[in-house]
Amino acid sequence: MHGELETARARAAGDPRDVPRVDRMPADLDAHRRDTRAPDQLFKIIEPTSTSCSEEALPVRTRDALFCTPSMKTVLVTGASRGLGLELARQYVHKTKEGDATPAWRVVVCCRGDPSQELSDVLRQGRHDGCDTLCITLDVACSDAFDANFRNALKSIGRIDVLINNAGVCIGRECAVGNVDYDAWTRSFDTNVMGSMRVLEHCLPHLTSDATVVNISGRMGSIGRVLSGLGASSATTQDVVYRTTKAALNMMTVCAAAEMRTNPKTKSVKVIAVDPGWMNTDMGSRGGTIKAPLEPRESAAGIVALIESLTPEDSGKFLNWRGEEMPW
Repeated sequence: MHGELETARARAAGDPRDVPRVDRMPADLDAHRRDTRAPDQLFKIIEPTSTSCSEEALPVRTRDALFCTPSMKTVLVTGASRGLGLELARQYVHKTKEGDATPAWRVVVCCRGDPSQELSDVLRQGRHDGCDTLCITLDVACSDAFDANFRNALKSIGRIDVLINNAGVCIGRECAVGNVDYDAWTRSFDTNVMGSMRVLEHCLPHLTSDATVVNISGRMGSIGRVLSGLGASSATTQDVVYRTTKAALNMMTVCAAAEMRTNPKTKSVKVIAVDPGWMNTDMGSRGGTIKAPLEPRESAAGIVALIESLTPEDSGKFLNWRGEEMPW
């Protein structure tokens, strides 16, 4: 698997905008290229009519037409406005078919609020190049909005081949025994653990028979690393809130993978946890106070290559963005 990963990662790490163009494009591509509408009109947005999680928030409104290519492979990425989620969306928007320059994927992204300008630009460029894209306003910690808003969106999506649970928060970082912010801990679990399970449960009827589910975890959730002395010094004094949510997400991954294997309909669905590495994002750099060694684009390219190389035997594993196994 490692050789295939290196080849795929090298291909994915190139500038995704440097995609060769050929004459054989979708029939409606010229219309996309001539389109001068605003970014939010170039991709569909499905969002609650209210920002609250009340019953009034359940109706949805849609803009633009339904997907033009319902049979095309579909990836769904949560937490896509910035950081790793944004780069994963960018990678998939610009992926093309082998020996062809036509888009290979439909790309569905979820954001807690309005999409960032950078995400809007990525999706607009994708539509310009003939890629079907969909943006859903979704707070994974809000169960009421989930039930109607997300379900209605999934009806228009149809199939899901790759689900990437990337949405997460890192709050209460200075918590330690004797100084625990239990509200922050509860909010973190609601987003990082239960939010990922909510997304998986709602997407389950739409997963293809050989789909891949990726839960973005992290080395900070590895109990094995702490027990072996790696990261042990900081684990005892800070980040107990974030670390415990990622450890719980790892266990959720193992349980979900085991359940998939016992069902004939989902026995080939792969569920893995992935450590994306210490990235130079707002979260990883602690608001710009330190410099993380890994750029999100490099991590995203590695994760996309990893997904392409997975087999059913990999289900239930904890891997890093290079495809190497991590200690639980």
